[in-house]
Amino acid sequence: MAVFLLTVPAILIAITMLQPMVDPKWMYLDVIAAAREAEECCHVTFGAMSQLGILLWACVAAIGLFTALILWVRGERGGYFALALFAGLLNGWLALDDALLLHESILPGLGIHQYVVLGSYVVLGVGYVLSGVRILLRSDWWLLAIALMAVAGSLGLDLVVYDRSTTAVVLEDGLKFYGLFVWAGYHVSLLTLIQLRAPQAGS
Repeated sequence: MAVFLLTVPAILIAITMLQPMVDPKWMYLDVIAAAREAEECCHVTFGAMSQLGILLWACVAAIGLFTALILWVRGERGGYFALALFAGLLNGWLALDDALLLHESILPGLGIHQYVVLGSYVVLGVGYVLSGVRILLRSDWWLLAIALMAVAGSLGLDLVVYDRSTTAVVLEDGLKFYGLFVWAGYHVSLLTLIQLRAPQAGS
């Protein structure tokens, strides 16, 4: 499992860099951004990796919320339930933000500052960690660490360097995709095990 999660995203990133159809950066930028900035619009591959990333967020959100529902029906209200719920909410919010550019475009246009959205991430993230830290430490937490380091590296590049060159875009968004793929795979595995192993209330 670990080998799969660590190698498949690297292979996908390599394929995007080697494919001859379009400049790889158009595959990583948001579809609208790629359509606006490309000299020739549009190609079916525009935003492909960005859209795949959104699907990964949504997949974890769906599995997390479904797991929380299963545990709720079983009568489980402890750490397993809380972790699944926060994982679902956090990933769902990230999927919506990524898909609709909420913190970049829509919410600022409604007078809601980006810091409010970022603050909501912090609240959900803290809830996620505090509710399930013991469960996370008993899992393959090092995969989670790799995912977070990759995403943090992408965010760091985004904050420090504004560069639309192919190398910069692929490096920044490639790191994000790599981290997100590992993050999603880790959570799919963890949430599946939680569904199978979480005790029913009273058992």
